[in-house]
Amino acid sequence: MTKFTISDIARIAGVSLATVSRALNNKPRISTVTRDKILEIASRNGYNPNPLARGLSRGRTNNIGLVVIDITNPFYSPIIQAVEKRAEEEGYNLLVVNSQHSSAREEKYINSLVQQRVSGIIVSPVQDPRKYLGMLKKRKIPVVFLYPPSGAKCDSVDVDNVKGAYGAVTHLIKLGHRQIAYISRGLLHRHPSSKRLLGYKKALRSSGIPFNEKFMVKTITDQGRIEEGYQATLKLLSNGVRPTAIFAFNDLIAMGCLKALKEKGLKVPDDMAVVGFDDIEFAPFLEVPLTTVRIPEYEVGEIAVKLLFERIDSGRMNGKYRKVCLSPELVIRKSCGSKNSNLIQEKE
Repeated sequence: MTKFTISDIARIAGVSLATVSRALNNKPRISTVTRDKILEIASRNGYNPNPLARGLSRGRTNNIGLVVIDITNPFYSPIIQAVEKRAEEEGYNLLVVNSQHSSAREEKYINSLVQQRVSGIIVSPVQDPRKYLGMLKKRKIPVVFLYPPSGAKCDSVDVDNVKGAYGAVTHLIKLGHRQIAYISRGLLHRHPSSKRLLGYKKALRSSGIPFNEKFMVKTITDQGRIEEGYQATLKLLSNGVRPTAIFAFNDLIAMGCLKALKEKGLKVPDDMAVVGFDDIEFAPFLEVPLTTVRIPEYEVGEIAVKLLFERIDSGRMNGKYRKVCLSPELVIRKSCGSKNSNLIQEKE
């Protein structure tokens, strides 16, 4: 008995092979009537292909990869959720791997995903992605980067970190602060660390406030964890010149900052104002609700996976690269001392 094939389905339904493929793989851009007709023909004739075999036959599986820097950081949870939701809608599985701030691990996992024949990869890079971007293009694997260096020639989703930091520090200045410290991640040359530092300095310069090296403290590593924020704050307070406000690279560092200030008997915001960055899920529920710069993480994930599937569906590796830069917003809560707490500063 001759095996019933996808070509037979296309002939009977009077549609193209591509249309049959979209129906069988539950892809968008096909009418409900046509999809139901194709599925009925396939079911009636006992067509039930092995998904893995079908994927391998075209050199890919119905898997996509997501490489994150730190899976324990709550910042990444909404991004993962958004990517997973769209992947499931497209009939794909999501493979999430954690580079743990390690360039070596990042390369290892990207190579592993390539060997597993994923259809595409989303990467939040530890290093300059140009190091392995050429390899991915050569293997015709679509890739989208989250927060990459500005010079990377690739599809990407980013946030205006300069604007976010500038807005946060400007807000502190408007509240009367002129001695504003910045606690940054350890490696300042990395994106977005360098961009947030630029925004911090730009806000000071715009208000005629000189940059003070004693108000600039880096965490021990580039991980930006709570404990590092705690230790960095203790170091800051021992510099001999005490600030009246602290701008932290992210909310986790800001949480460590709050702990150190409390131990030193300093009240927030009466003795010291604190502002973070990211607006992770529990920022509003801290003992002193945290003023912070909100990054639309879920939207970042939605856009990244949308760009990825557009590349996968089109099969085109060349062409104009899409670079999406989202605007952050300042969420004003009690930690900064503003009377207008629980407000969101409108995007410009």
